Amino acid sequence: MPEIPVVKIETLDDLKKVLFIQRQITRKAHDELEAVASDNILDADPDPSKVKRFMKEEADLLASYAMRPTLTEWAQQGGLTQSGLYEGASTWGATFGVAILTGELILEQIRQMHPPLSAAVKGVFLSLLSAETQARQELDDEELENVIMKFNVAKPDGSPIEDEEIREKIRTSLADMVQTIIATGLEYGLFEERDAGSHVITEIGIRVLLHMQDVMKFVTIMAEAHQRFQNEAPALTDSLAEPPTRRKRRLNPKK
Repeated sequence: MPEIPVVKIETLDDLKKVLFIQRQITRKAHDELEAVASDNILDADPDPSKVKRFMKEEADLLASYAMRPTLTEWAQQGGLTQSGLYEGASTWGATFGVAILTGELILEQIRQMHPPLSAAVKGVFLSLLSAETQARQELDDEELENVIMKFNVAKPDGSPIEDEEIREKIRTSLADMVQTIIATGLEYGLFEERDAGSHVITEIGIRVLLHMQDVMKFVTIMAEAHQRFQNEAPALTDSLAEPPTRRKRRLNPKK
C-alpha cells in the first residue's frame, strides 16, 4: 500500500495556502518561545531555581506542540481540508512548531558546543532518537557505537580519510556529541533518567522524532511542488521577470 503523503499539493493555491500556514505556525511558536524568555530574564549569576523554572517552561512549550498530531497523523484522518488553521490540541501543522522549537532549544545548543560537527548534529540527533525509540530502553555501548558508525568519516569532498588516528578522533568527537544530545534531551524531557545514571526515551521524545521525520517528508514534497509549478508555468515566470514597460507593450500591442 503506497504511503499517504503528509500534505497534498495539487494546485498553486494549495502551495500558497500551506506555505502561509507554515509561516504562521512557525512565527507563533517562535513568539511563544520569546515570551518565555522575556518572562524569565536571568542575570550573569542566576539562581539555579530560576534556571530550572525557565527550562521547564521551555520544555513544556515543546511538549505542548509535540503532543499534537503530526502531519502524517492528520493525513491519515483526511489532511488539511478537514482542519484549517485552529488553536488547540488538534491544530494542523504543529509539526512546524516542533521543528523550530527543537532547532532553537536543542539543536542550536548542541551545535554551539560542538562547532566542528555542526553539520552532523541533526542527523546524529534523529538517529539517536530513532534507535532509542526502536529499543524502548537505554542503548548499550555497542548500540551507541552503531549510531555513531552510521556517519561516514570523510573529507568535505566526500573522499575517505585514510589516517586512522584522525578517524578515531572524529569518532571520539561524535561520541562526545551523543552524550551532549542525551544530556540536553534529559533537560527538555526527551529522555527520562533511571537508576545508576541510565535513561530511557519518553513519549515526548518519540513524538518529537515523529514530527521531525514528517518535516523531512514535507520538505521533499514542497521541493517537488515548487519544481512542478515552475515547469508548468514558464510563460508566467518569464512575464513576471520582464521590465514593466515591456509587459505594458504586450498588454497594449497597438501602442
